[in-house]
Amino acid sequence: MPHYDEVQTPLDLFRMFITEDILSNSVDQTNLNAMRKKNLALKLSLEELRRFLGLQMLMSILKLPAIRMYWENGIRYSPVADTMSRDRFISLRSFFHICDDTLMIPKGEVGPDKLFKIRRLYDAFRENLKKNRP
Repeated sequence: MPHYDEVQTPLDLFRMFITEDILSNSVDQTNLNAMRKKNLALKLSLEELRRFLGLQMLMSILKLPAIRMYWENGIRYSPVADTMSRDRFISLRSFFHICDDTLMIPKGEVGPDKLFKIRRLYDAFRENLKKNRP
């Protein structure tokens, strides 16, 4: 993980806060979520997750009215379409997870965490902010 004074690219900045541990956990939780919901062996890898997240960021900058349009003939946007198939992207998007839902305390019981779904990411981000104070 780069230190703030070593950041030279947007990717360095991303890696300063979104660590390999967070990404590895997301791979595990996404694969588990697909198995739990659809009994589907998603076989998501760390490298594929990186590509997926990159596409999510790119698509948030260059917005089209519908996700499928990035792959459609006539509109096709190569940086997206050449990176991942449409069906794979939609599948990853539907199963993407960063937490283990089985550990969530149900609403109405004592101690539910309103940030449960993002707690691990939130805590790691805050910790990395503390480590990288100028």
